[in-house]
Amino acid sequence: MSTMIDLTARLLAYQSGRAIPIRRSSALIADPSPTFAIVPIRMVAEQVVYALAYGDPEGEPEVVLTWNPLDRDASFMEPFAATLDRYLSDCVIAGEMPRIWLAHAAALEVIALLGHRYRTNRSVGPELQRMGAQCRLLAEETTFAGQQIVAIAGSLLASHVATGQSPSEDLHLGALLAWIDPPAGTVVADAAAQAALAPAAAMLDRAADDRVEQLRARVARGRLREPSARVEAEAIIREEALREWALLVRARRAFWGLGLTQGTELTKLTAESFKRVAWQIDRNYGNPARPRSLAQRLDELTYAKELTAYADVADDPINRAAALNAGRVLDAVVFQRDQPRRGFNPCTLTLETRQNALRIRPGTQLQLRGSRVFGRITEVREVNAGQATQLTLVVTNGVRNPQLPTPGQRTEWMEPEPADLRYQKRQVYERMAASADPRVFGDTLPLSRPQPIDDDLATIARRLRR
Repeated sequence: MSTMIDLTARLLAYQSGRAIPIRRSSALIADPSPTFAIVPIRMVAEQVVYALAYGDPEGEPEVVLTWNPLDRDASFMEPFAATLDRYLSDCVIAGEMPRIWLAHAAALEVIALLGHRYRTNRSVGPELQRMGAQCRLLAEETTFAGQQIVAIAGSLLASHVATGQSPSEDLHLGALLAWIDPPAGTVVADAAAQAALAPAAAMLDRAADDRVEQLRARVARGRLREPSARVEAEAIIREEALREWALLVRARRAFWGLGLTQGTELTKLTAESFKRVAWQIDRNYGNPARPRSLAQRLDELTYAKELTAYADVADDPINRAAALNAGRVLDAVVFQRDQPRRGFNPCTLTLETRQNALRIRPGTQLQLRGSRVFGRITEVREVNAGQATQLTLVVTNGVRNPQLPTPGQRTEWMEPEPADLRYQKRQVYERMAASADPRVFGDTLPLSRPQPIDDDLATIARRLRR
């Protein structure tokens, strides 16, 4: 979203006194059943875990905790590790996509920390090592655009609605929810400011944190018996975990309460997410470090980003309108269709548009939105004294498609769905690895040998457009 559109949306939200939607379609496919939610509570200074609340967000959570995480005893997390493993494994075996709900980015940081700390930790048992591998897998999945496995409530809400507060204030989930569901009889800005006083960052409230720290200090100085201090501290920590759990449940319901539509392209993003997670769920791979694995990871990230950008424009009318204003979508009427033999090539469409921004040139490939009709622009010319533009489009795929437009029909054309070339690229990487190409695997670059060019650059460019 552009800065101007974002500012305008925030002004409108401030004027109306509540958040306004900036999308009509959801970027997240509907929750599968069952769904799994995780609420971690951490000790801020040491970045160790106090507690984990987990389970079905529609029910009561299980809570595991320790009142003194500095003793490095992680066995309290074993019930969580077993439940997470069972949930993920059951989903993969059943061929169903898992869904993990987190409240905010701070919760994701804790999950990533668990992965980093326990995945290869030899001082813990295999259950916690497996938990570490799975937590790392979930954290890695969030780096892929359009992923459908890990739902971060705060990020999802902020990307689907605009509030009357600043983007930095939107980072507090409680303040964000105050704008989405304003309390009656209270100015929404005041309600958001009041909600922001309670932490929403996977940590204890200040008073609770001070009390737990005080209890540990008194036990260490011999002024209080450990059993009584433990009981009080664990009750405080449990209450704080349940407070964050309630915040996550409220945020999840607020997101689905927006009433957004489910676009058809979400199924492709879901399939991509499931393949990535299902393939690694029983493996404990490290980060890619070699040229081949790094190249494949870059290909995966690039394809996910391109597919998500395509889905956002294809599924959501607001995003599509923004792309149209930027000239990346063509809104045109079919002026003429030349197809000597119905259902066969050649087939040429003459399109006419009056939109101002037009980033289309001869050679541009376009896809009719919502169909498998593709074409290539061969000519762009102004008509009616420059008030309109006509484009000649040669249909390259879909001449028998019933959605092939007819004269007089208004159409929307966009960039085609990105081609999935990952398999072909992997074959190239395999051959490069087999040949140990010095340009990739060597320490120094070989001497360059300029190749003779028979044609000038203009001739080469014309040949590439054909």
